[in-house]
Amino acid sequence: MRRIRKFAARCAAAALIALQPMFAYAQDAERDVSANVAVMERSREDYDPQGLRFGGFVARPAIDFEVGASDNLFLSELNEQEDAWTAVRVRAPVASDWSRHAVRADLSAERRMHQDFPSDDYTNYNAEIGGRLDVGSRGRVNARVAGGRRTEPRFSPDSPSAARKPIRFDYREAGLGAAHTFNRLTLGGDLSWRELDYDDGETILFTPLEQDDRDRTETFAALRAQYAVSPSWDVLIEGRYNKRDFDLEVPAAFQDRDSEGYEALLGLGFDVTRLARGKVLVGYLRQDYEEIALGWVEGVAVDAELEWFPSELTTVTAAAARSVEESAYFGAGAYTLARAGVRVDHELFRNVILTGAVSAGKREFRGIDREDVIAAGEFGATYYLNRRFALRVNYRREHQNSYGLTADDDYDANVLSAALTIAL
Repeated sequence: MRRIRKFAARCAAAALIALQPMFAYAQDAERDVSANVAVMERSREDYDPQGLRFGGFVARPAIDFEVGASDNLFLSELNEQEDAWTAVRVRAPVASDWSRHAVRADLSAERRMHQDFPSDDYTNYNAEIGGRLDVGSRGRVNARVAGGRRTEPRFSPDSPSAARKPIRFDYREAGLGAAHTFNRLTLGGDLSWRELDYDDGETILFTPLEQDDRDRTETFAALRAQYAVSPSWDVLIEGRYNKRDFDLEVPAAFQDRDSEGYEALLGLGFDVTRLARGKVLVGYLRQDYEEIALGWVEGVAVDAELEWFPSELTTVTAAAARSVEESAYFGAGAYTLARAGVRVDHELFRNVILTGAVSAGKREFRGIDREDVIAAGEFGATYYLNRRFALRVNYRREHQNSYGLTADDDYDANVLSAALTIAL
């Protein structure tokens, strides 16, 4: 704990320095703030990076240097281990600056290194390219392709608790979408594809942990209609479909976990000037599995998000959702995930943003006796020194209680981090 306390002291000192009036400019109450623009989306003329211009394109490269510490790296009640880490993240987005149509590309990578447990070191990377084609003044077509390598977080319910190091996986994605407005009616749809390829893991005794049974291809489709009842209110109707095909089949796999599912949602969208904007969709969901023993999952579907603007300097964002997620546990084809959260962003000074958030959720597994209750809270501050430099400090607490005959570990974890961003 001595290392954690020392790191906490450093973070607190950095935060105090960031908030000193001699380094920050008082909020200008007279400046114009556009209606319904969230604090984190707002343009800051004196602090936004200018980027590098190449003809009709603008590149906005940035690099983050982060230090952090956790008092429970493995998220385990029985094996609590402290550790500190350093991380470097590089981003190189490039986007067109045209009046019509758009093209963008993004390259990013992250390297994280731990002090005491190098088994948890990882390198992630991502490459993406996309574009938008404007069709007249009322239509658009979007397309994107992406791919890369990621590391599964320790808190993932699919992460094997016996794994010596986190599970890595490769992914490839592609998507196509379109929308068109006819007077008050807007019709749209999306079609996307994703392929996941997991690396095998190993226990602390170097016993193999096979992950090939998680490799799969997922296909998603959605159709939506939006009718403007008034300038501030819309009626929303949305249908979603998904198909999940696993690479391994019986007998190579213990179970046939292929499935198909759909959601039917109805709700309202709203944008009340200088007050709030968002959407609330409620409906029905069902996921049917090929394996008779896995059966199906059905119930209420929720997709809601609200942004409230109590003042020009504060944005409150609330979100809630309920969905069906894949499970790597034998006997559990899936689990339902219900989650909700609230985030507050406050512009203390023009170049100092305070952020606080709380969230909670429940996982209910199908086919096995297990239920997880999860919660998290965090507080952070961002200090924009100038156009090129920004300092961020953050504290996060995570909690889980797991119940049932096949329950996972209960845990509490405290995580502190500080990062310096350099942007061009």
